[in-house]
Formats: sequence, structure tokens, C-alpha cells
Amino acid sequence: MTLSDNVNGGKLDVAMNNSVWNVTSNSNLDTLALSHSTVDFASHGSTAGTFATLNVENLS
Repeated sequence: MTLSDNVNGGKLDVAMNNSVWNVTSNSNLDTLALSHSTVDFASHGSTAGTFATLNVENLS
């Protein structure tokens, strides 16, 4: 399955600086740039068997 932001030709780039991303569902990114930042999968929930997937083409 391919998802698009329907903006910028469907390209989705995220740059985080001194930030926390509490991942709550599946996400797809073209580029993820992290500077003193955290991607927190633990915030998704404490129910056993729940998870989220983050697909990133380019990570920096």
C-alpha cells in the first residue's frame, strides 16, 4: 500500500529539532532528519500485541 500526503508530488519529508514524536499509528516518510530528537514508539499504548510501523526511505 502506498500513502501520499497529496502535496509536493506525494513526497513527505520531516525534520525534527529538539522534539519528541509520540508514534500513535503507522507512518510512511520519504526522509526523516533527527537533531537531538526522539521517535517514541512506547507511547503507542500498553496493550499487549499492539504496535506501530514507521517506514522511512532516508534517515539522517
